[in-house]
Amino acid sequence: MNWTNFQTYGMAPGKAFEVLCNRLFENWSKEEYKSDIASIRVVNGAGGDGGVESYATLKDGSIIGLQAKWFPTSMVSSPMTASMHGELDHHTAGEMREQIDSTAKKVRPEISRYIVCVPRDLASKTARSENSEDTRWENMITSVVEDYPDLAVELWNESRLVAELQKPSASGIFKFWFENAEVSDESVQYAFDKAKSSWLTTKYVPELNTYGNIAQTLSLLLGDIAQRENQTKTFRKINELCEKFLSAAEAFLAVCGDRPEITDILTETMGKVSAVASECLKITAWYRDETPLDGDIDLSAFNVDFDSAADSINQSRDSTLHHFHSSDVTKVLRKLGEFDFYTLIKGFERSHHKKSLLFLGTPGTGKTHGISALSEKLLSDGLHIPLLIQARNIPTYSTWKNIVCDYLGLSSSWNEDEIWQALISLADRHRFQEPQLSAETKVSPKVIIFVDGLDESSTHERWVERIQETNAITASYPQIRFCFTARPTAFKGRIDYAKVERLSNVGDAPTHILFDSYMRAYNIKTQNNGWLKYSLTSPLALKLFCELNQDQTVSLSNRTEVSMTSLWRKKIEKIEGEYCEKNGRPEKNQYVLRAVVFLSKQFVAAERLEHSSLVDKLAAELKTATEYAESLVNYLEEYGVLSCYCEHGMGLAPDTYFYYPGIQGYFDYASALHILSQYEHPKDIDFNDCKAIQTNTLNSLAIISIQKYGYLLTRNPTIDVVMDDWSRQELQFLTLLHSDHSAAAQFKERTLEIMSENADGLITIVNQLVLPLSRDCEHPLGVMLLDEFLNGFEKPAQRDILWSVPGYLRNSTGKRWYQSETFALEGDNYLLDSEDTHEGCPTVYAWALSTVNNSLRKLYRNRLMEWAHLVPEEFYRLFLKFSSVNDPQIKSDLFSILMCLMYDGADQKLVRTVSDWTLENVLNPKKIDDNRDISIRYYAIAIIKRAVMLGLLDEKVVAAYMPPYSVTGNSIALNKDALSGTRMGGFSAIDYDLSRYVLVDHIESDFNSYPQRSVKQFEKLVDAVIVEQPEYAGMTVEKFIISAAYAFILEMGWNEQEFYNFNEDESGEGIVGGVDCSIRGTHHSATHGSQSSVMTVCEKYVWQARNEISGFLCDRLLFGDENVPVTDYGLLDDFVIPIQEARIINPDNIPDDRPWHIPEPEKAVLEGTPSNAKDVITNVLKAPTLDWEKWIFFKNIDGAYRVEAEDLIALDMYSCFYGSAGVETCLFMNAILINQDDALGFAEAITEKSNADNRVANPTDWYGGIHSSCYITPKEVCWFSWKARYDSANIEEFPQFELKSAVDGCCYNSPEYGDVYFYLPSAPIRDILGIVDSDGYLFFDNSRKVIAEHSIAGEKWRTYQNYVIVDRPVLFERLQRAGKRLVWIMRERRIRTGNAQEKFGEFGADRDKSYIGYFDGDKFTVREIHSEIWSSEPKKKSL
Repeated sequence: MNWTNFQTYGMAPGKAFEVLCNRLFENWSKEEYKSDIASIRVVNGAGGDGGVESYATLKDGSIIGLQAKWFPTSMVSSPMTASMHGELDHHTAGEMREQIDSTAKKVRPEISRYIVCVPRDLASKTARSENSEDTRWENMITSVVEDYPDLAVELWNESRLVAELQKPSASGIFKFWFENAEVSDESVQYAFDKAKSSWLTTKYVPELNTYGNIAQTLSLLLGDIAQRENQTKTFRKINELCEKFLSAAEAFLAVCGDRPEITDILTETMGKVSAVASECLKITAWYRDETPLDGDIDLSAFNVDFDSAADSINQSRDSTLHHFHSSDVTKVLRKLGEFDFYTLIKGFERSHHKKSLLFLGTPGTGKTHGISALSEKLLSDGLHIPLLIQARNIPTYSTWKNIVCDYLGLSSSWNEDEIWQALISLADRHRFQEPQLSAETKVSPKVIIFVDGLDESSTHERWVERIQETNAITASYPQIRFCFTARPTAFKGRIDYAKVERLSNVGDAPTHILFDSYMRAYNIKTQNNGWLKYSLTSPLALKLFCELNQDQTVSLSNRTEVSMTSLWRKKIEKIEGEYCEKNGRPEKNQYVLRAVVFLSKQFVAAERLEHSSLVDKLAAELKTATEYAESLVNYLEEYGVLSCYCEHGMGLAPDTYFYYPGIQGYFDYASALHILSQYEHPKDIDFNDCKAIQTNTLNSLAIISIQKYGYLLTRNPTIDVVMDDWSRQELQFLTLLHSDHSAAAQFKERTLEIMSENADGLITIVNQLVLPLSRDCEHPLGVMLLDEFLNGFEKPAQRDILWSVPGYLRNSTGKRWYQSETFALEGDNYLLDSEDTHEGCPTVYAWALSTVNNSLRKLYRNRLMEWAHLVPEEFYRLFLKFSSVNDPQIKSDLFSILMCLMYDGADQKLVRTVSDWTLENVLNPKKIDDNRDISIRYYAIAIIKRAVMLGLLDEKVVAAYMPPYSVTGNSIALNKDALSGTRMGGFSAIDYDLSRYVLVDHIESDFNSYPQRSVKQFEKLVDAVIVEQPEYAGMTVEKFIISAAYAFILEMGWNEQEFYNFNEDESGEGIVGGVDCSIRGTHHSATHGSQSSVMTVCEKYVWQARNEISGFLCDRLLFGDENVPVTDYGLLDDFVIPIQEARIINPDNIPDDRPWHIPEPEKAVLEGTPSNAKDVITNVLKAPTLDWEKWIFFKNIDGAYRVEAEDLIALDMYSCFYGSAGVETCLFMNAILINQDDALGFAEAITEKSNADNRVANPTDWYGGIHSSCYITPKEVCWFSWKARYDSANIEEFPQFELKSAVDGCCYNSPEYGDVYFYLPSAPIRDILGIVDSDGYLFFDNSRKVIAEHSIAGEKWRTYQNYVIVDRPVLFERLQRAGKRLVWIMRERRIRTGNAQEKFGEFGADRDKSYIGYFDGDKFTVREIHSEIWSSEPKKKSL
């Protein structure tokens, strides 16, 4: 063989040789083993994997491996030159033997046949030398056989390679590698470039590339490395959890004995989880390298209700008896239940299926652009190979060979199999490109053949045959894939020969995302992007708009100007003008419009029109010469109004050309015009005469009717002939969306009537009209309408019945609050951006804050917070608009956002403006008694404090506006009926939990604690209230609170009849039930003073009542045990901080990518296999001692922590480790700030003190914090420097030293996650480091540099770690400057685990040691300051 003709395509010869051998090996394997093959894998990577370049796995588990060695020449010379020039010398033979020993057989011991490829025949022994290549090979084989008698090693030399290349199945491989390179990356690129400059010119603009559904679907099919690695990681995580469950379940079974109640549940669940694990292993194996699966995936295995299984286990008696084992099991089940298996499996199915893809979408949905953009991206990425072919001119008789040869410009000498082989060989070259080589997950390079526009080609039946052929091609050549696009009308009936993906009418990607790139590409300047980008609702509409307005500045005032009918009209007018100018015809003849109208009638009768017949009929219709009709048809084709395809004649028969609608919208519009032309007014249309009218024609007719006549077509008396009630409603909304303001105004009153009838009507109007129109702020049926309607309620609770309650409530059918659909606001279509103005979509969000669903309320609040950051001034306008809204929940939430904005986002000018407004309207002493809501006061004061901090307001001036306030009178609304209520019994809908925990206990803890009762301040206030309202004589404190709360709720518009009706219904078998009954019958209420995830309307206003009553009381009473005036409302309650709640990490599901610092794993995580309690006791008592310096000072390796420093220092740490030795290791550490010269003296003092009081030796007792019995966020701690702070009480034990806590703690109550604990550098440390802000995890200075970090990792209550770390050099330098230093209190506690106790019986083992760490000079010194060690032998179990 002449290897000088070997085409390496720019690769190193050795790599090219590997690719060639892999292809020959695959062919040979299929011929040799046929159906016995389970899989064939080509290994990517330098040097192969396990000593092989590729291998075949047989169904019996044995492996056939291939190794390729590039030895192109033979030279008899020294070992050095032999190695250099490619001779098989002793060294190389030894290397090959070593690969068999240490790599191939070690990594893949199942190898039974090992093939070695070399590019020439080995030299035989000669008279001059017996140490020939042939001899060395035979010697090597002899030694291998001796050691591995079951391994057959074969040599594929040049002769054998030639034999393999001469096989028919390898002819394409031979052509690719040894003949002229017709198939190459360059030829593929050239073919795409040709398409770009020809038929794609009008359909594909690279500057507009946005990757939507088409790209996402195809990336799953072809394989994207990053995507595959994420998918693999997810399924591996699921498998790990499954294995973790199975291990925990086995341990649980071992301790619970033969108890069917629990063993049956565990055994059944183990079987289900085992099946999930098994399928996950198959899926991860396939994702790893696309190895063919041995059998199908059993997708039904994933239909496991993990939460129900966990509930069943928790409800068993053994869950209590063996708490730790039960917890280990159920925690894993809960985590498994969090996975979205439907989406995961759907993604796998899209990746794994072999059928060809068929995208179906109406004209203008971005099919051609989507596959063109992806083709260009694939060419750029260099892994997969795209061929983009236009179906239009492919003859009926063309085979796949003809199609691909024509596209790539190949000679006729290629047969079809050769083409596929060559293309796969080309793709295989891409295996050696980055990032393929470095990725753990390997993606098989593929050839994807796109065929665009099947509907534009010859008979569709032929394409069905071709698609069916592609499935056979892919079955033989899995690296060849196909994708087709067409209109839905081209394929009717069931399609089981392709994987169908239907594009929605909004297109491959939402138009508002495409909008900006289109404006740039077409050089259009718009002056009202806010509503315009959301009014163009499809890619086709966007493209038409751009074609009509290219290189112009556009200022539009009405969305009707961009309705599809208006765009079609303008487009036809433009085509008309250009055609007439080009052909010298007068525009008044309206040839184009008349032609389109005429053609629309023709296409109703026939799907396609033959060319000559069409021209003749058109000439007759237009009363013009045939040549003019011909030119008009050609012009309409150029513009895409008409499409044409050719049916190629057989033999000498001529070709026949057929026309069909290019873009259907032209003809829908024209058909509508034709129908209207037959009547004076749309109301006169008799739909009995046009029953066959198409939906899109009807839509156009309706839009023209509203825009031209102001007439709603759904009022036509015969409209029922062509549509049902549901379709009529859809058409009505579509029509109103395209109406101008004046036409829409006439339907306002009727729309308001529908909105006021019931919640279902309201939500339908909002979803179908208000939200789609929400960017058109002046539209009478848009946000203006909703705003007017919702503002019309005198009482907020009355509005809540229709607006604020969730849908799908039990016992709600037929009632005013029933909803058949959900509020569409939470979808991505209504995300706010900088172009949104406050009168539009943000107003809807503000009203949505009234919801009783706290999860949605948080979502709306967070989206408004994000928008406020983008446009602070615009948010302030929204705030002002709602500043007098009668729903206190809305008002409070908007105030919370405004306050956050003052600290993060607003400039000083806005801070001053807001502060002035706040002083005048909220904190003004003359108005303060009208603003009792403590949440609003809290936010308002924070705003003023911010202005003072920035020097915008004088602290002395604003002091008069700060609490405590002096008020006159004791007027407060009360309800006499509620005097019968009690703390424990509640009253009416104020149930026990609301009455006791939310109201009475909470308020009394603030103003009626034990010391306060001695002076009877609350009783005296109640007596003063009775003086003003004598009808309440005898009222107690408890009854005052309930009475005031109930009066507040009634004032909000709540009443028992509508909200809480417990009267018998007509059947006598149930209650009538109000809206609150429906809510509570569907959603569980919270307990013990927590806020329900979904509140009743009553509960909503109980919380607001608490704020109002607290405001009344704090102006008249002293607070707490200290009996002090209230100056910080944070002492009374905790308040929402939107910018904080958006950034909380779920402590029960901490991400796996969080960094750990475990410098001594063998000392921290004790491993072993104890067989009894004594072993565990020994493990506890003899646990190794830690080197604490390694845990406090460490490097930020690879930037794992976000602190921008290489050397880190820990201020605080808690680590908990569980090892198999039955020992739980808990490590604690906390820093203390001390004067520079006091470290040694303090170490001696604490050593002495800890003998009498071990609290000082406990790091967790050294935290500081904010004085408050309520929750508080890290944002508040960092922002609100005026809040009273405390240091650890331990400091009082050492008055001789000036000590400060170095770490502060705080706790935030998350609606989703419950209590979330945070640890922060303390206020003195924050001042030293210049920390001014935090999200609870990262701590920033004024330049937003990360100065410190609170890092968490692991699993709460199990193996877990919490660190507070800072930049060591910066902190030490600034401490030095301040004359300060740190000392550390450390604690190491080793105890027996709960699992060990449940396994071995009741016994104890505890080793608890505390230390102090400090610098003595430059040396870090650790001194033990406290030690407690004890153990107890296991008790004998009673019989």
